[in-house]
Amino acid sequence: MAVKVVADISGMKPLLAKLKKLSPKENRQILVRSLTDCAELVVENAKREQIIRGGRVAGTGPRGGKVMSDKPPHPSRLTSRTGRLRDSISINLQPLPGAIEVGASVVYARVHELGIPPYPKRAFLEPAVKATERRFPEIFMANWRRIAGV
Repeated sequence: MAVKVVADISGMKPLLAKLKKLSPKENRQILVRSLTDCAELVVENAKREQIIRGGRVAGTGPRGGKVMSDKPPHPSRLTSRTGRLRDSISINLQPLPGAIEVGASVVYARVHELGIPPYPKRAFLEPAVKATERRFPEIFMANWRRIAGV
């Protein structure tokens, strides 16, 4: 899933004037820093908000002792027993400066994200993007202001 960011600066003449004076190196810095900040936001949301703890849960047995039992998976959200999927979510910087990628390195991440029969879709990256994308324009604007000196 690709995300496109559009920032309207038509009403900000001082910023527009400064942007026109930026060097290619400064433009690259703005783009790289902004894409990296956005990707970090997506990763953080995917790890903390989109994948819920699940699987084995501690309980009390009939004689008062501690027992572990399997908790069924959530019907629509992804649950994690070990945290392996959560830990594998990372940023690929190779496509920079024009793009950046967020993904997970474990093989079963694709199955969860896309829902490949017989397994239901339990996406974690798509909802993370949807939960954070409203902040992308402000991230770009903040980096433009900082690097352009406005």
